[in-house]
Amino acid sequence: MGLTKHRRALEDIAQNPHKIGIESSVTHVFIERGFYRGGSLYVEPDVLFYLDCGIYIPVEYKCNNEYSEKAKQQLIRSKEVLMEQLGCIDPVMVYVYGNEPYSVRQLYELNGKLNWEIVQ
Repeated sequence: MGLTKHRRALEDIAQNPHKIGIESSVTHVFIERGFYRGGSLYVEPDVLFYLDCGIYIPVEYKCNNEYSEKAKQQLIRSKEVLMEQLGCIDPVMVYVYGNEPYSVRQLYELNGKLNWEIVQ
């Protein structure tokens, strides 16, 4: 059975972090790595990068931009669990959508409000 379009995109992103603007050295990469709370799956970032400088980057990928709100909620949950379970100070949250070349946005918080910044 062949890989789904979504899975192929995840593998492409995982193998080519430069395609989504990650230029730092990646030491670990996980595809659909689940994090649990109370014995239940809490969040499963599509791709999770760990850089040699100690930064975690959870990535949510959607085939198109109509699911940006869902991606935002998934990224927020990823940030929570990375901070809680791995002691990560401030992960960089990235949303990728579309076909290659991918559209990339970073989710950041400013004055208590979440905002999207277009990366590429």
